[in-house]
Amino acid sequence: MSNRFLSAETVIESLRDNGYTNTAYALAELIDNSLQATATRVEVGFIEEQLAAKKNYTVSEISLWDNGIGMDTNTLRIAMQFGGGTHRKDIKGMGKFGMGLPNSSISQCRRV
Repeated sequence: MSNRFLSAETVIESLRDNGYTNTAYALAELIDNSLQATATRVEVGFIEEQLAAKKNYTVSEISLWDNGIGMDTNTLRIAMQFGGGTHRKDIKGMGKFGMGLPNSSISQCRRV
């Protein structure tokens, strides 16, 4: 019998299913992050695929580019951890709790 306080898999699924309710909110979080990183230009790209035997299309990939200061590999690893915010002492800024980037990312897909 396991004595774990939390099941990581269950917690992540719950956060994904109860987090950002639509893609626009998740993208808004990522754009906020870009602006906090001093970006003056933010671009969002979409790749659409036609559904089999239908005239409709679905978005299969979304990407976001900006000219902000960026993150090195270590900072990205920290930022993608729940609670891994790097702005804890910034009382005015976003990113204080370290939940926005990972939660907005997993709310839209199963693999980041």
